[in-house]
Amino acid sequence: LDVKDNPNYIVEEGKKDAYLAYDGKDPILDWSNPAVKKSIFEVAKSFIDMGVDGFHVDRIGELIKYLPKSEVSTALSMINDFIGNIRDYANSTETPSSREIAVFSSLSDFTRLQESDGLNLSNLAYVIDDSVTKLNNESCPNGIAQCLHSTLITSFKWFNTTHLPHAWQFTNYHVSRLSTRFDKATATLLSFVQLSLPGIIEMYYGQELSLEDSTGPENKFTGLMQWNSSEYRGFTAGSQKSFFSTMLNYNEDNFQTQSTGYRSPLKTLKAVAKMHHRDYNFALGETQLAPLTQDVILFGRFYQSTNSFNGAAYLIGANFGTSDVEIDGMSVLPDNYMAATAEIAIVTPNVDKYLPRDKISSFDKIVLGPKQGVIIKVQ
Repeated sequence: LDVKDNPNYIVEEGKKDAYLAYDGKDPILDWSNPAVKKSIFEVAKSFIDMGVDGFHVDRIGELIKYLPKSEVSTALSMINDFIGNIRDYANSTETPSSREIAVFSSLSDFTRLQESDGLNLSNLAYVIDDSVTKLNNESCPNGIAQCLHSTLITSFKWFNTTHLPHAWQFTNYHVSRLSTRFDKATATLLSFVQLSLPGIIEMYYGQELSLEDSTGPENKFTGLMQWNSSEYRGFTAGSQKSFFSTMLNYNEDNFQTQSTGYRSPLKTLKAVAKMHHRDYNFALGETQLAPLTQDVILFGRFYQSTNSFNGAAYLIGANFGTSDVEIDGMSVLPDNYMAATAEIAIVTPNVDKYLPRDKISSFDKIVLGPKQGVIIKVQ
């Protein structure tokens, strides 16, 4: 087989060693080879010894790309056993419960897997759902709400079938920031929705400030964190210009300004993050998503056990449209919450009509203006 002109055929400089790689960089591994498995395990052990506690297992789908269906389960079990061995090694070198090893993958790696195959990867700590990173104004000609709603339906179905823990990622260093892909109000609303979803939330630095892409010709998605409105945004106190670029609107889009202001994306998203951290029902409870109506994403969060519902329930409404919309929150909550008391818990910074802790009736109609969001607590 002549592979010397293949860009995925890599020859190490000054050596005779060569290997095939994905996209010319990540080596293709033969997990059925005991020597390969041992070598990779030794590498993982060295990282654990250095204090690393998180590993991203990439390209799982490639593992079974050319395998007959009868061999898929065996192939995936090799990955699952590898993850288990990593955890066993960490536990053997640490005091009990002192460190948790998290091994995770991305939803895009599972495109070739059948839904039942995910069950053979039970040792994964979680799977990153980065579907929203692919959305922008060009890919969503009918509006972001329709794209987001369709994406959520697909994600919920997949995660409910595989029972693999999920982590939501709406932006990362591979794509433009939300405020650049859309606008600042939409970016804040998207992050508001993200933090209200069940499971693990992965926020990209600066997302809490609704930062835009930086101004430099390179590293647009990885500009400096905006800590304050000084020349280098508080990233450095030195006089030498950093090789990373900064954002244009640094007077408002910085941590210091948003943390001391009356309302800001930072304060809103910090409040939602605290709720996600403190309230089990909000973080890990059931999710009931309403059909898309007038560009409004509407869903309920509650905890259901056997035949009863325990604790508080939450209604999350986000209007991605351009006009006022009246929402009916009880359509996404169980009937036993109909007579419960309710209060406004959190609103996006552009909401003036409602304030946190405002008492309302569960029968009240809530009106959301364009790009506005609300979380209502019912108990």
